[in-house]
This record gives sequence, C-alpha cells and structure tokens, in this order.
Amino acid sequence: ETVRDSLLFASAQRGDLAGEYVRLAFAWRELRDTYLLDASRPWLYRNQHHSRLLTIAADQRTVFNESWSLLKRVELEREDLDSTYQGTIAAAPLGEHWRARGSYFIMPEYRIGDWRITAGLRATGFTDDRPAWLPAAGIAWAPRPDTEISLAYSETVRLPSYTELNYNSPSSLGNAGLKRQHARSLELAAATPLAELCRVRGLAFIRRETDSVDWAKAAPGDRWEATNLDSVDVLGLHVNVELEIHQGVLVELGGELLRKRTANQPYSSRYALDYPEAKARVAVAWQTTSWCEVRAEQTVARLSDNPERGTQRT
Repeated sequence: ETVRDSLLFASAQRGDLAGEYVRLAFAWRELRDTYLLDASRPWLYRNQHHSRLLTIAADQRTVFNESWSLLKRVELEREDLDSTYQGTIAAAPLGEHWRARGSYFIMPEYRIGDWRITAGLRATGFTDDRPAWLPAAGIAWAPRPDTEISLAYSETVRLPSYTELNYNSPSSLGNAGLKRQHARSLELAAATPLAELCRVRGLAFIRRETDSVDWAKAAPGDRWEATNLDSVDVLGLHVNVELEIHQGVLVELGGELLRKRTANQPYSSRYALDYPEAKARVAVAWQTTSWCEVRAEQTVARLSDNPERGTQRT
C-alpha cells in the first residue's frame, strides 16, 4: 500500500482566546491511496482512491460583562472521492462520490463567583442524511486559580466513510445500509497541584455509542464486514501527573483504564472493540530553548482479547 497525505492549513485570529476573539480557519486535505493485493503481481488487484476534503470555519467569543459571554462557531465542509479498480479478482471500486455538511454551534457561558456554567447546541445539516441536533452542557468550579473540577455532557454523530459503505475486496466487504453513529458522553475532570512543582489531572467518563460503525467477523474464516453495533457502553479513567524535576525538565506519568461492552459481541472486531484495556506511560520533556523541546516517551498497553489479532495482547 502506498499513501500520500497532504494538508494545507491557514488561520487568522484577532483578540485573546481567554477573552474576546474572532478566528478564521481554512484547511485543504488531499489523500491518494494505492493498494495492491500482491506487489509482485499488480494485475491481480489494484485499488486506487483519491479524496479531497475542504473545510472552512469561523468562531467568535463575545464578552458582555463579568458574568455573561457567548461562543459561536460556523463550519462548512465538502468531501469528494474518486476511486478506480483494476484486477482479475472479483472486486469493485468505491466509486465517485461527494457530500457536504454545515454546522452552527452556539454556547452561552455564565460565571458567578468560582463557578462557570455553559449550555449550548450544535445544529448540523448533511447533503446525504437528516439534520442532527447535538446539545452540550457543562459546569466547572475553580476554588483557586490552579484548581478546577468540571462536569460536562456532549453528543456527537459520525457518518460512515465511503470505505465503510462501499469497499469490496477478497478480505473485506462494505455495507451500503450502514446507519450513522451517535454518541452521548458524560465527563468528570479535575486538575490541581500536589506540591509546588507537581500537578495532577484526572478524567473519568462514560459514553454510550448507538449504531457504532465497525469492521467485524461473525466466525473464523469469514470476511471482515462493515456493520453497526447496536450499542457500545464505554467506561474510561485517565490520570496524569506532571513533575518538574529541574528547571526546564518535566517528567510525566500517566495511566488509563478503558472498558467497552456491547450486546451483540462479534467473534472479532477490527477497531471499535479492539482497544487497550490498560495503559501506562512515562515521558520526559526538556525545554532546551524557547523554540526547542526534546521529548522521549514510552508506553506499555494491555489490549483486549481478539482471536484475529496477529500480535500479543501486551
């Protein structure tokens, strides 16, 4: 497989992100992917994809007084795909497609004493699906400038990719009838110093994904097939400790626990249910100058059990 991924990004901002500001952003991404089933015999199976993604976004925060402010964001996005297939093996290309979406997000914020309360809505329209109305809300308490505890609720949707909808190869088969994925999340976060040069951050969350899109096998020897998992319940915990051991030298210690449950557990999952159940991380960062940082990191993970995985769980 040969992949060429190009990204052009530009943005302009006026004002301070901590106060009032206006920001514009533009992104153009182009992806070219050529996949050969057998590099020594390219005539057997050659699948080529060329996708383009254009995104334009603008957001603004308006501060009315010490208590009230308003955050607004507009996004426009267009995706184009051209795909061809050449080969003697029975298969098919993804085809030629385009789709677009537009979204508008508005979130008022109210501050009173040490508390900050937000509640908003994201309205998203699609050219190939029904509109989505996605609420978001949060409450945060900051008893000191360096300490904060927050609780947040949010919802997201994701449309299946064209690969998930239309892919057809000897080992994988897409599904044109896939539904869009909908997730609801509740997060509890806290950050506080443990000592003068030591800081800890923690995050616990629960998420329910409806019609989660995944590639799954029903039995050994079957093809991978794109499918909707009826519901996936996710429980996660993340802790990170930062310790400054010397001027400009920071040590980070992190740990994560993750659990996923679904009612219709497949024989094997390629993505959604193939995940690290436990993870430990250590990193050292050295700020050598104002413009240069040297960083080293090591992570150890224990993956979920998967009969089709070709590597060990750890």
